[in-house]
Amino acid sequence: MSEALFWSLIEQSKEERSDFSHQLQLMTNRLATFDEVEIIEFERKLREVLAESAHYNLIAAAKIVSGYVSDDSFLYFRCRLIAEGKEFFFAAIENPDVIATKDIPDLEYEGEDLLYVADNAFLLKFGEDTEKDLPRDIAVGYLDYHTEEDIKGEDWEEEDLPVKYPELWQKYSNVPN
Repeated sequence: MSEALFWSLIEQSKEERSDFSHQLQLMTNRLATFDEVEIIEFERKLREVLAESAHYNLIAAAKIVSGYVSDDSFLYFRCRLIAEGKEFFFAAIENPDVIATKDIPDLEYEGEDLLYVADNAFLLKFGEDTEKDLPRDIAVGYLDYHTEEDIKGEDWEEEDLPVKYPELWQKYSNVPN
């Protein structure tokens, strides 16, 4: 699947959604109309985009928004940002203060379900009782997002976050101004 098609599926579903769950359902239904290889390629492209977003800037953003960051919460946070579209997603990697300019419901914990879109589309297309390997099972050999990631960018100290990302800090921290 081309990068353009991957982001097109994200953008179309974002524009038509009533909420994040609805967006995932729209993506799943559209993806289920593709052939088996394209559904698997969607999963691979998602993994590539997740790997690209393993950046200290987004770790800092996740820390500010949620108050903590773990491997799983960082993964789900990035998934939720992906659902906001290509332009926003890459702008957020470059400068996390961009996140403060947009109201993203449930940003801190809801993104996990994006990880199941390809499998759900696959099951919708081939049936719950299919004996075919699911996209996640196939793609894990290509790129496993549960292994240690190569984090890009510059590391930070927690006490520097209010100055480094002031808009994000103001919007999400529980510290009074």
